[in-house]
Amino acid sequence: MAAQGRLVVTAADGTVVALDTADGRRVWDRRKQSDGGRAKVALSGRVLCVTGKNLTAVDVVDLAEGNWITADANRVFLLDGTTLAALPVF
Repeated sequence: MAAQGRLVVTAADGTVVALDTADGRRVWDRRKQSDGGRAKVALSGRVLCVTGKNLTAVDVVDLAEGNWITADANRVFLLDGTTLAALPVF
């Protein structure tokens, strides 16, 4: 998934990596995010939702973590300060 100058890649070992699309350098990673293979990701603006062992919402650019709540099996609702975003689950 590519957005905001980042290419987010999920690996078979459960690692999630963000690469800078300008120079290919690794910007951040989350190791062992998933035990059962690749983690799933969804994006809204700069907010990247990562599933796996737990559900995490991060800023795709700099990995700053936000607040989150789950609503149902089809959508995840993210709350970041006063902004609420609904993301589909893939």
